[in-house]
Amino acid sequence: MGSNSMSLQWLMEFRLQMLAVSSSVQALNIIEIETQRHGFDVFAFGVKKSTPFTRPNTRLRGTYPEAWMDIYRVKNYAAADPAVEHALRTTNVVAWSDKLREENPLLFSEAKEYGLCEGVTLSSKGSDNTVRFLSFSRSQGVISEAEVASIGLGLKLMLDILVETLTRTKDEALVAESASLTRREKEILQWTADGKSSGEISMILRISENTVNFHLKSIQKKFHAPNKTFAAAYAAAQGLL
Repeated sequence: MGSNSMSLQWLMEFRLQMLAVSSSVQALNIIEIETQRHGFDVFAFGVKKSTPFTRPNTRLRGTYPEAWMDIYRVKNYAAADPAVEHALRTTNVVAWSDKLREENPLLFSEAKEYGLCEGVTLSSKGSDNTVRFLSFSRSQGVISEAEVASIGLGLKLMLDILVETLTRTKDEALVAESASLTRREKEILQWTADGKSSGEISMILRISENTVNFHLKSIQKKFHAPNKTFAAAYAAAQGLL
């Protein structure tokens, strides 16, 4: 589509459509239609959690070939996808340029085998450090700077409205998995993250060491953590500290 695709009328119509949906399936069906309208063949919407650190939990949906989405998950490509990482550092849409492909040639060569030859990616990060990304791809037709300039704003708005819609419909991929901490638990965990012992924390907060240890055990249960250091690391990764 040309620049007219990013008109105020388009935005209003798209937003009204998304406001009317009651499930993630309906929302993604609308994105599928918009994918074609914007000159692409297929799309994928992904959600990458901040933990576990080595293999972050990742959910991928859309019209990408199922076989490729399985490979993406199994090979943990979400942790090393340069398109997603670059998109987090800019407000612009990131096109799959030759320079970008050089950062992970295996990922892009495998994607090409499934017809994902040219594309763009945009991403954002939630308050719990969850990464949400949206990629559009086609089998041919290099994406020019002019095309990116024409469709970029619309695609960014599409991601924002999609995330807003899936959050409203309580989509399981966007439901926060972060543990809920009380004010006291957060205090204790912050001091723990700073390297303080239970005894030192008890003196700082003027509570007994037994009380500190009680709270630490409660925190560890919430994170299914084997120790307090693990719990502090997960809490920090999930934006709780």
